[in-house]
Amino acid sequence: MITGLYAYVSAYATVAIPYLGLTENEASWFASIECFFVCFFAPIGGKVTDIIGKRIMVMLLTPVLAAGWIILALSESTMVLFIGRILSSVACVTMLPLPSEYSKF
Repeated sequence: MITGLYAYVSAYATVAIPYLGLTENEASWFASIECFFVCFFAPIGGKVTDIIGKRIMVMLLTPVLAAGWIILALSESTMVLFIGRILSSVACVTMLPLPSEYSKF
C-alpha cells in the first residue's frame, strides 16, 4: 500500500502541473524538488526507524503525510505548494521500507 502511495506522490507532479498554472521554472522545481529531499531523508529515515521503532515511525509520519496533502490541496502560493510537496515526499519515502517489515508477521 505504501509503495503504491509513494508512486502516486511521485507521479502527482506530472498530472497536476497543467492545472496549477505554474511557470516553466516553477513546474520544473515542483516536479523535481521531491528528488532532492528523498535522497537526503531516505537514509536518515531508515536510521531513525531503527532507533525509535517501526510502529512509532508510522504513527509519527502519517499525520505529516496527511498535512502535506492538505497543504497541496489548499495552497494558494507556489512556495506553499512546494512545502506540501516536500512534506508528502519525505513522509512517503521514510515510510517506504516499513510495510515489508510488517508483512513478515
